[in-house]
Amino acid sequence: MQMVLINSANFELLEIDLSKNLFFLGDNASGKTTTTRAIHYLYCVDSRALGIPRDKSSFEKYYFPNSNSYIIYGFDDFFILMYKRSGKIEKWFSRQKFKLKRLFLNGHLVEHNKILKYIKESSFYHPQTNQEYRKIIYSQERRYLDFAIANIKNYDAFLEVYNMVFNVDKAIVDMKSIKKAIQKSLQREDKVFSFDFEEYLKNMEDIKRDYYFFKKFDNERENIKIAYKMKNELIFLEDYILELLSKIKYSLRITKDRLSKLPNDIKKKIETIKRLERRVTYLKKRLKNLKNKCEALRADHFIKIKEIKIIKRRYSLEEYEKKSIILSKRDFLEKRQKELIIEIEKIEAREVDLLKSIEDEVNQLKKNESEIIYQKEKEYFKLEESRRLKYLNDIENIDKEFDDLLYQKEQKIKLLEESIEKNDIRLLELKDEYREKYHQLSKEYDEKYEILEYEKDAKRKTI
Repeated sequence: MQMVLINSANFELLEIDLSKNLFFLGDNASGKTTTTRAIHYLYCVDSRALGIPRDKSSFEKYYFPNSNSYIIYGFDDFFILMYKRSGKIEKWFSRQKFKLKRLFLNGHLVEHNKILKYIKESSFYHPQTNQEYRKIIYSQERRYLDFAIANIKNYDAFLEVYNMVFNVDKAIVDMKSIKKAIQKSLQREDKVFSFDFEEYLKNMEDIKRDYYFFKKFDNERENIKIAYKMKNELIFLEDYILELLSKIKYSLRITKDRLSKLPNDIKKKIETIKRLERRVTYLKKRLKNLKNKCEALRADHFIKIKEIKIIKRRYSLEEYEKKSIILSKRDFLEKRQKELIIEIEKIEAREVDLLKSIEDEVNQLKKNESEIIYQKEKEYFKLEESRRLKYLNDIENIDKEFDDLLYQKEQKIKLLEESIEKNDIRLLELKDEYREKYHQLSKEYDEKYEILEYEKDAKRKTI
């Protein structure tokens, strides 16, 4: 702990280390009382309780004569800066170690706004009342425990005794004054009050022991911070491991769901193949029907050819009978014969053309029939081959997808197991390290406590 006065109480710059036992020696008006009152003010922030005579300047005027007058109380990890504005002493807490050089530039004090900017570089607070300030420094404001310097629940009673004991001009050292101070702090001045001095000394020894314990605790603050940080890291690792386990469980559940769905997918594929097989069967039936139709068409054409031949024969016989009837009419018949011959030749020519056309049509039908059969067989074999390839490809894809999925899950599980194993090793190392530090701190505490007990017993024996 340190106290710094800048342009305050006739000091241009005064820096005092309060972390050790301190004695003030000097002539009158050398600044002993001035320095002591500045320390006193840190704990009570009540200028009326400092014992300043009425014929002298008030605390506000004497310690803060100018706008660039400051008092700073520095602790291990925070500091308190005070200055005066509009007749009121303003107090600022800043959560950082105080560095005096930040207030000076080239040997001159920096501007006030730059000092405020330095305060606000870390977490800070500006209490508006003295009561709020006292709650903070005596650990009664839970939001700002980082700025506490002691944990005193009934700090008003403590300040009553403290102000009476610490008042430089009116310091009390006798039994009567101590009794009066305690009665006043407990608001029992008018009542009969018995005071056990032995009990008081015992309590003071307890306070002293608690003070040494607190001082030891304060010296080990960094180790405690490290231990607390390690605890948070362990909690974080535990949460992270739990999160990883939940992800693994979720991944396994999803994988199981997908694997449970695979038989249904395979079943659907098999049903699709069966549908294709039924489709092929249907096409075979249609092909068979087309063959039957082609046979029927061929038979029908054959019957028509026979009918044409019969008609031809009938037609020739009738003409012959007519010629027999009209033989007597030779000229007419010859002429008619020539005409008929011409007509017969035309009919024969048409018959030849008709026979040729019928034969071409029959040949075309035969050709179409063979082409249809060939085309349908080709389509059937192509469909059968496509179905077989598709079935094999689907089976191969399903197997490949299943293998890939299984491999990925195995890799993920392997990585997670390695991560968990590493975290377990790290966790064990942290636990061992923390346990070793805890035993070491406990051992040191026990040793110092035994020394204090020994000193206490020695003092008692001396008394």
